Amino acid sequence: MIEYLKMRILNKLLSTTFDFEKDINSKFLRTFIFVFTELGSTFGAAIIIASIAFISGYKTLLIFIPIYTVQLGITELIKFILKSPRPKTITKSNLWGMKLTSGAFPSGHSSNIFTLAMLISIYYKFDLVFVILTFAIAGTVALSRIFLGRHYVIDVVAGAFIGIVVSVLGAYYVEMFL
Repeated sequence: MIEYLKMRILNKLLSTTFDFEKDINSKFLRTFIFVFTELGSTFGAAIIIASIAFISGYKTLLIFIPIYTVQLGITELIKFILKSPRPKTITKSNLWGMKLTSGAFPSGHSSNIFTLAMLISIYYKFDLVFVILTFAIAGTVALSRIFLGRHYVIDVVAGAFIGIVVSVLGAYYVEMFL
């Protein structure tokens, strides 16, 4: 009986989502979340990668883009195969006015932003505070996907996992074979 209750609680937690139009009353907070979530979009990732390349040089592109592209391909393939439904709270378009059409599992925004957070942490030997800040931003983007009602908790956890694993394996491959 206790195991059954634990499983029900876990399933409820993993399937938690919000309807941000009803659950978040602050217009500023809703706008902030709506804009901030785009850091995890492919467009947002491209801006982040371009900014890093501008600051550090084009060689960053030779490492970040292939690893990012592999992660993107894996995430989109899983979405295509599983066609997992999004939460029922989806009634609006994204920041760019486009309707969401791909599957929910795993979260592409979460996978994108955690890939970049991990790559930044691996390739730039910043102090622990910067690494924590980088992952706090990635975590906030992932949480924004739940707050916006675009994903369930399990979707963003899986996206973050894919992003981190692909980044670590990609960085290992670059170090070992290139």
